Amino acid sequence: MSLPPVSSAEVPATASDLGLMVGAPPEEGALVTLENFIVPPYNRWAFSNMRELVPSREVAASTELAELAERPVDLSDVMVDLGDGPVSALDWVASAYTDGLIVLDRGLVVHEQYENGLKPNQPHIMFSVTMSLTGSVMLQLFEEGRVD
Repeated sequence: MSLPPVSSAEVPATASDLGLMVGAPPEEGALVTLENFIVPPYNRWAFSNMRELVPSREVAASTELAELAERPVDLSDVMVDLGDGPVSALDWVASAYTDGLIVLDRGLVVHEQYENGLKPNQPHIMFSVTMSLTGSVMLQLFEEGRVD
């Protein structure tokens, strides 16, 4: 199974649309395994369901959660050009197989969206973004004198 190229004006098929991991057992070509989880289209299901593929443990969230204030901004007029002409940033995000996106500005949530069946509190693999996020948080904690 392979995914057709998606133009910046199209929204790609979701894991559900593709019938991935449906049934017991899933049909041939719809089974996500450790051998194919990182390649399209299987990653459409895998990145939000890694606990079904590899042993992991949930880390409980803090009991002292801080709500992020919101200041929604209409991003529909923000344009990007990645070589094939300008397109709205939101259309590009939707066409780029992005499952979730949050945009913060000065600590305020200005945009939040979820695709491919992802929910706000659902785990999702982050790859090297994890290192960047961890490094940024540690730098802030160091600057505040909260870590050595």
